[in-house]
Amino acid sequence: MRARSSFTGHWPLVIGHWSLVILICLLALALRVHRLTEPLMRWDEGWSVAHASRSWPEVVRISSWEVHPPLFYLLFKPWLALGCSVFLVRFFPVLVGTLAIPLTFRVAMCWMGQRRLAWLAAGLAAVAPALVYYAQVVRMYPLVVCWVLLATWALLRWLDQGAKADRGRPWALVGLVVAGLAALYTFYYTAWALVGLYGYGLLVARRNARRSVRQLLVAGAVTVALYVPWLVYAGAGMLARVAEARPGATVMPVTLWDLLVSTWMALIFGFGSGNWAALAVLAVLLAASGCCVPCGCELSALVRRNYSSARSDRAPGDEARRLLLPVLVILTTAGGVILGSGAYFFAPRLLTPAVPFLVLLVAWALDRLGRPRKGFLVGGLAVLCVAFWPTSTRFVYEKSLEVSGDFDPHEHYTMLNAWAESDDFVFFNELALAGWYEMARAPEDPAWGYALRWTPIIEPMDNIRPRVEQAAADHTRLWFILYQGTFGPGGELKMWLDQTLYPHSMNWGSDALLLSYLAPKASWLEVTPDLDFDGAIRLESARYSAQAGPAGEVGVLLRWQALQNPLPDCRVVLQIWDETGVVLAHRDVRPVNEERPTLTWAAGEGVEDRHGLLLTGQSETPLHLAVFLYDVDTGEALTVADGPFLELGVLHR
Repeated sequence: MRARSSFTGHWPLVIGHWSLVILICLLALALRVHRLTEPLMRWDEGWSVAHASRSWPEVVRISSWEVHPPLFYLLFKPWLALGCSVFLVRFFPVLVGTLAIPLTFRVAMCWMGQRRLAWLAAGLAAVAPALVYYAQVVRMYPLVVCWVLLATWALLRWLDQGAKADRGRPWALVGLVVAGLAALYTFYYTAWALVGLYGYGLLVARRNARRSVRQLLVAGAVTVALYVPWLVYAGAGMLARVAEARPGATVMPVTLWDLLVSTWMALIFGFGSGNWAALAVLAVLLAASGCCVPCGCELSALVRRNYSSARSDRAPGDEARRLLLPVLVILTTAGGVILGSGAYFFAPRLLTPAVPFLVLLVAWALDRLGRPRKGFLVGGLAVLCVAFWPTSTRFVYEKSLEVSGDFDPHEHYTMLNAWAESDDFVFFNELALAGWYEMARAPEDPAWGYALRWTPIIEPMDNIRPRVEQAAADHTRLWFILYQGTFGPGGELKMWLDQTLYPHSMNWGSDALLLSYLAPKASWLEVTPDLDFDGAIRLESARYSAQAGPAGEVGVLLRWQALQNPLPDCRVVLQIWDETGVVLAHRDVRPVNEERPTLTWAAGEGVEDRHGLLLTGQSETPLHLAVFLYDVDTGEALTVADGPFLELGVLHR
């Protein structure tokens, strides 16, 4: 292979070269910090914050259920100790994304050994719309770019050292394994990029010796072997997730051609620029190819001959051979995404691992254009700048590709802040909502947990029950924030809660249902009135807290029986008042927390109906607990024992 470029021995020159790289890094940082707090935190970003906020074992366990491995969340978790402001949270991917700039420079130097090309690659990485866009999103995409670049650097160093029989060669191979493994533990789709990398490595290694091929195959086998435990641990969740996906509803393209075009558009990330960005990149690549037609011919010839003949460092086909690196990685990654779109879904972010290789390819094209005349290089840069200007100045900072819409991420925190007490506990059925709450939560606000019953994770109820039961043992009041309410899997969760705890309140936000339940700890009193309300509904028995708890909580369980069908649409009213007539607690709701209206009862059917009440004040007199039933249509109370209500008993003080 080519002689390795080195800066050693020329320290003033080294400082000058790296000064330019540092300036490019500062430009990249400025572009990524610009409008960093805009727009509001998106759905997936809330998920990242909530996921990384859990304990170390929980982070790994939740990752085994969702669509991404755990490494990003494990690295992001310590960062959250600095704070949860929007700027701080998003600054983590900004820093990681900025690290891709010097890595791109080093990879380009190892790849082609030309400083101008390496500077171009670093500059393009600094301004590439896809890399700027995802560097401002609290997800794993900037991190996976760094891992892929590190793996590429290690592979190129290993291949270079192989030509020189360098003693440091094994360490480069170790670096390839570590970086590749880190990439796989960060983002599943990185596997396709690694296929391209190893494919390039095997093709080039065959020129040196069979031993080199064996070493690279061993490195790949070690990587797979160290990844298999995770696949075994998370395999069931991954298969369930794929089975739940509905490609017909989520895949953008509808034909193979549409899919190819969408893949190319997603790779160049020219959204907001029409077709001009795609055409500009194609024009630059084709123009560069026109400058080196022999290079392209030799590229195909080299593939056919499988590199059977050795070439010198300056052989005419050397540049063509090196061009296989970005071409193979782009093709394997794009192919993997296209295949995955049939089983899962299509999204531009899935192509993120291939973006730095497109950067390398475009940098090569610009450098090639500039060899006969620098004016061609300037012209190519100008074309790209004009074509991508709308994308880079507007689309990148609007973040419209993320799951979003008209919403207020602070809505649920605001509602809880008005109603919840510090010793309450909050459950979320979706981690995105939990992340927004975590970012706004103060130390005195209630702690939170999860009962995941919405895509992408639908936990079995057997996993949720022990978690909720433990929280009920430790706290008096539990809150449940159910995204989309009882629609879909949320219905089963609410049904179990209504039958296990004591419902206290129910309120809707813009797109989530806020439920509160009480978990009284006092002893219970049992009564058996066995009385009829207007001869239509019988209260067979009731159980209630013998006394109000420390927070004023009282639980009531009513056992009804339908005596006829049809029944009027009735609501249950429970009240607690003192002997001066002051009402200290009131609840008005259809039976079973609105889930079993009396209109649905069959004659002879028994219904168990739970209620939770909170005293709004204190009294020195005994407290009386009574139950009413009234017809919603007429507003009239059903008569029981010759009166409008039935007193169940007196609470002990």
